[in-house]
Amino acid sequence: MRSRRCRYPSRDQIAWAGLTTMPGLPATAIPAGRSPEGLAVGAQLVGPMFEDRTPRRPAELPEPVLGGLEQPR
Repeated sequence: MRSRRCRYPSRDQIAWAGLTTMPGLPATAIPAGRSPEGLAVGAQLVGPMFEDRTPRRPAELPEPVLGGLEQPR
């Protein structure tokens, strides 16, 4: 099977993570399923400043539906 090249280099996408980490907001990454190509898809939950527990609880909710952590293929 031939590999498809990504339209956007990963180094260009790293800036999005800085939107939450630079101001010190608490953030949690959660799995959101797989793309049609089988790649992992995720989402980032961001909470208010100094409320570290706020994004943690919603991050636990998809686990029963998605099956938790899965080994990469």
